[in-house]
Amino acid sequence: MEKKDEAVAYAKKVGAEADAKIKDLKAQASRQTGEAKARSQAMIKDLEAKRAEASRKTAELSRATKASWDKAKDAVADAYHEVVAAYERAAADLKK
Repeated sequence: MEKKDEAVAYAKKVGAEADAKIKDLKAQASRQTGEAKARSQAMIKDLEAKRAEASRKTAELSRATKASWDKAKDAVADAYHEVVAAYERAAADLKK
């Protein structure tokens, strides 16, 4: 169970880092205007939805049993990969 606690703590740390990056993106997007602002806000909304899903998967990981551990661990990894991809898309769009 020690590894589970470490994995959950790491996932929460990554989640907190993602939250800080999302906050920064929101600040950048707020300075945009028109179509660019609307597009950035939509991308950030998608990013926040993916982040919320990753948070749910982290909660499931904390409740995982030995039998469900591998599946829960993979679900968290997949969810955070989606968060990273959504963040990279939003960040790239803001740099245009």
